[in-house]
Amino acid sequence: MVPDISGAWTGTWTFLTAGVVVTDTVSVTFQQNGTVAGGPWTSAGGPGGQLSLKVGSTVSGSVSITQLLLSGQSCNASTTVTGTATATRVQLTLGTLQGGGLCQWAANQQFVFTR
Repeated sequence: MVPDISGAWTGTWTFLTAGVVVTDTVSVTFQQNGTVAGGPWTSAGGPGGQLSLKVGSTVSGSVSITQLLLSGQSCNASTTVTGTATATRVQLTLGTLQGGGLCQWAANQQFVFTR
């Protein structure tokens, strides 16, 4: 059975940077058609992007991230996501984001959304 994850969700985005675990508040609004779901996500800290998922007994897909630096430079990246989903909780682990120059990405990134 495919869980219905359409609608608005809130949760946390955790990641490891400089040896410190950081937690940020995030939100996403999914639109779903059968096993395909996706939508824009935003964080209280500023970054945002797009999630695209295939929903089933497990979840897989991709995420894009855009972050504006204080210098005005925009850092953009995308990676894979894997996880689980029910009608009340979506948990996603992000793959490694490739950085360069001023655009350095944290490790061990995870989204947990609830409603």
